[in-house]
Amino acid sequence: MNPVSLNQLMLQEMTKESVQAGGTLIQEPTTRKLADGKQLTGIKATVKTRTDKADFEIVGFDLAD
Repeated sequence: MNPVSLNQLMLQEMTKESVQAGGTLIQEPTTRKLADGKQLTGIKATVKTRTDKADFEIVGFDLAD
């Protein structure tokens, strides 16, 4: 299974309670390059509530087979 395809599911599970409580979820694609040259792709998100702000970054990479 390609772990990159699970990024959205992971983000939903991590932010579910805040969004249900009225928080606003803002997300955008992101990439991160590791020192060994691997390129990670994923989602960068912010959840804003009336009194708080939380930032999330979920990234991963896949290998052929």
